[in-house]
Amino acid sequence: MWTILRIFGIIVGTASLLRLASLAGVVEYKDVFVAFIDRLSDIIELGYLLDVIEKFIVHPVFEWIRSFGWHLPELQPHWRSVFTLTWLMLAAIGRHERGITVLLLPLGLVCALIGAAAVGTMPVTSDAVSSWPAAALCLFMAGIAVIDGDVRATLIFLAAAAINAAVRWFLPPGKDATFPLLALAGIVGLAGLMFLVVGFRYARGTFRERMASSTVAMGLDILSVMGLALGIGYLMMK
Repeated sequence: MWTILRIFGIIVGTASLLRLASLAGVVEYKDVFVAFIDRLSDIIELGYLLDVIEKFIVHPVFEWIRSFGWHLPELQPHWRSVFTLTWLMLAAIGRHERGITVLLLPLGLVCALIGAAAVGTMPVTSDAVSSWPAAALCLFMAGIAVIDGDVRATLIFLAAAAINAAVRWFLPPGKDATFPLLALAGIVGLAGLMFLVVGFRYARGTFRERMASSTVAMGLDILSVMGLALGIGYLMMK
């Protein structure tokens, strides 16, 4: 069962990354592939689930915030791809930390939703594309620290989340989405490499036993998404 979920996660993550690059205009795919990715996003990339989340959670929260006189622009389409990528990463980390529990999956969902919704209120060329997912990751780790009862780690991760969110929030949007997307890819790729290295370093047993550890598997999953997205994107470019 877990193998099926891993494969599904890799497919969804790859589709999300390719679609995000297409929406940002960083690469120009072949017309047939663009149509395929758009269709794939509705079927696989949590499209219908995100319709429900956007209608019954995000929009009511936005309207409540606007009732205080704060201006919030409408969500832009790239928030969906950012949400999917972020939630997949947080779910993988949550499984490594505690296994799939009733606490960490909703926590990852909320953190990913906060980060992606914030990104969606800004142009895809904004540095928020990379900084807000990083803030969501720090917020998620703060939640894990709270569960562990580690006050120091909680404060550190909360401070890191606030810095990532606040600094980029007030920066003006750039004219080119290449750097924000490369930064996002770098964050995801470094996370995958870190889990891979740590897993091999601290796991015990033979090479096969180390490959079977949850930490190594998580790193391989993340790096697989990056590798597939780069390979498929390169082959499908005009």
